[in-house]
Amino acid sequence: MTKLIISAADLSVSLGSRLLFECDELAIEEGAFVGLLGGNGVGKTTFLRTLLGLQKAQYTTLNILDAPCKRGSSSISYLPQLKAQSSRLALCAQSLFQTWRPRSISAKEWQRRIDNAIDQVNAQKIASQPMDTLSGGEYQRLMLAQALLNEPKLLLLDEPLVGLDPSRQYQLVELILHLQQHLGMTIICSTHELNPFINHFTEVLLIHEQKLRQGKATELLTSQTLSELYHCHLDVVVHHGRQHLIAHPDSDLYV
Repeated sequence: MTKLIISAADLSVSLGSRLLFECDELAIEEGAFVGLLGGNGVGKTTFLRTLLGLQKAQYTTLNILDAPCKRGSSSISYLPQLKAQSSRLALCAQSLFQTWRPRSISAKEWQRRIDNAIDQVNAQKIASQPMDTLSGGEYQRLMLAQALLNEPKLLLLDEPLVGLDPSRQYQLVELILHLQQHLGMTIICSTHELNPFINHFTEVLLIHEQKLRQGKATELLTSQTLSELYHCHLDVVVHHGRQHLIAHPDSDLYV
């Protein structure tokens, strides 16, 4: 029987008095690659923060990795949206990662984790360069490595492709797929960049009209569902055996 990484019942999340979304039931299995989709401001980042225990929510059940949801779980890692170049440090990743060693982990073990995380994202050549000299794609690879230091079972990604050119987007997607397919990691990825991911998500979470809806990618990544989600005529087409999303913003559905 497949293990559930996330299970929830009667989940409701609000910001102040404003309801963002609610969901009767949620069940995400181990090893799933889940796309978290929805328009701007519907609560995608807030949902990720809820799983991290950083956002208050109402629920009957909300279990993460067979335990009640709580803040500070070492089995969950989070990659936030790409920071601006001006906010980066002059430290190299190797030095920066050393400063984050938990007291409960020996220096030798932490260095092993650093080396392993850098290897997993193919960042050996840039790990010793100052972070403020890196391109967006290089910086994001090292931030992904940072998210792997705790050797998480659940990885939450918030718009990981923002600011990257198409080539760097697809390179990062390949790294993410490696984590999911070869390491068995469960991944939830919030994104507006659907084309790099559309052929790889196994499940999809949609936030629309204050409802959180779950389904198989093959069932929900359709022209009709995505057009309703984004209020724009979108076609999912197949070219050379792969799905692609094409937008028609001049359609009658556009608002």
